[in-house]
Amino acid sequence: MNDKLYIKMLNIINSNRVAFTILGVMYKWLPLLVFLCYPVMLTLKGLQGFDKSFWLLLCVPAGVLVLVTVLRKLFKRQRPYEIFSTPPLFEREGKGDSFPSRHTASAFIIAMGGFLLSIWLGTALLITAAMIGAARVLAGVHYISDVLAGAVLAVAAGSLFFII
Repeated sequence: MNDKLYIKMLNIINSNRVAFTILGVMYKWLPLLVFLCYPVMLTLKGLQGFDKSFWLLLCVPAGVLVLVTVLRKLFKRQRPYEIFSTPPLFEREGKGDSFPSRHTASAFIIAMGGFLLSIWLGTALLITAAMIGAARVLAGVHYISDVLAGAVLAVAAGSLFFII
């Protein structure tokens, strides 16, 4: 993404109240929805018994969160709004630590865990996770590569531990 494309994207969304509102819901409320699903999923899995899949559902997302956090500190990538000196569409504190996207990775690993409970839940959460990733880019807080890296890491970990 270059500065002209970035600024044009932000201007289009900023000038369209409907697009701005939809993006606001995707940016603020979808992550909350997915993250609130996680303790419910753990509770449901626990009610089925504290078997291997429960412990995987508990530990794998934590491991992905730690991995992504470490990678962000190693890469220290600046965010688009820092590079292009244009504020993001939604207030955000903090700088740097853009790569990989922690919101996206968290949403995708929770979605992968959803498959342990139901194919429908996993699929719905995967679609929601993709929307969260898109919102992070459209809001100007991540590059596409940040979101893709977070998604790939989470899907790889989820496939390895939850599916295989």
